Formats: sequence, C-alpha cells, structure tokens
Amino acid sequence: MPAASAAAFRRRVAPHAVRSAVEGVAATCTPHRDRLLRALLVDAIEECAAWVGREEERRDAQSSGAGRS
Repeated sequence: MPAASAAAFRRRVAPHAVRSAVEGVAATCTPHRDRLLRALLVDAIEECAAWVGREEERRDAQSSGAGRS
C-alpha cells in the first residue's frame, strides 16, 4: 500500500487518529481524564502550529528561490 500524501493525511488519517485518541482517553477509568484530554489538545495545537510554520517556511523558500536564475 503506498504512503498517504500530506493532503490525504490531513484530510483522513490525522482526524481519525485524534478522534481515536480522544475516545480512548475519555473511556479510561482514570480520575485524571480531563487533564489528559487537555494535554492532548495542547500537544495537538502545538504540533499543528509547528506544521503550519514549516509549511510557510517551505512556501517562502520556494517563492524566494523562484525569482532566481
């Protein structure tokens, strides 16, 4: 099976992985579920912010290199 493209990953795989993680934490019998869910949310936001930053850097590098001969 071929590896998923970045677009397919964002559209299909990532949401499913996050949904599964949230459901797994919510179903645990630990008294710290809220803390775990918050940590999961914070980590996901940080990862998304880093991903967006890398994408912007890549686009900036491509556009700055496009004008060179």
